[in-house]
Amino acid sequence: MVASSDRLKELDRRIEEHDAIIVFVLRLVPLVSFDAISYAAGLSCLSFRRFTVATALCSAPGTFVFVYLCGASPGLYAALGALAVAAYAYYRRLR
Repeated sequence: MVASSDRLKELDRRIEEHDAIIVFVLRLVPLVSFDAISYAAGLSCLSFRRFTVATALCSAPGTFVFVYLCGASPGLYAALGALAVAAYAYYRRLR
């Protein structure tokens, strides 16, 4: 079933062409499921070593942010929330 899928053949071709860069970039996007990336990479020609290195490099910044925010003060959370609301309002105004 997987081998006959045109979408997965295209994904495999792109991963073969761009190697671990695709995994690296997709890991940085917070909306893409880690499980989906892992399954797709497992079905592709990407080596386990390259997959592991790309995952480790991209997971480090997010891990640092989560650890830092867990020890942060409530004032930082309020500032981040205000920044998010301001960015959303600015985005809506541009549209």
